[in-house]
Amino acid sequence: MKSKVAILGFGLEGKDALDYFLAKGDSVSIFDKKEEKELDLENIKSKVDLFLGEKYDLKLLKN
Repeated sequence: MKSKVAILGFGLEGKDALDYFLAKGDSVSIFDKKEEKELDLENIKSKVDLFLGEKYDLKLLKN
């Protein structure tokens, strides 16, 4: 069963979590306070939803 997953923070643990959930076929959203240019997202941008920057809204986690 495909799940919706939110990863809060895209550091070492966030990257490992991303690999795990993508391998399961889950739908992944990444929330991080850093801007896109500060993160290594080139190979994953088409596979996830990104919510980045100081003002990302955790209210988006509802569903």
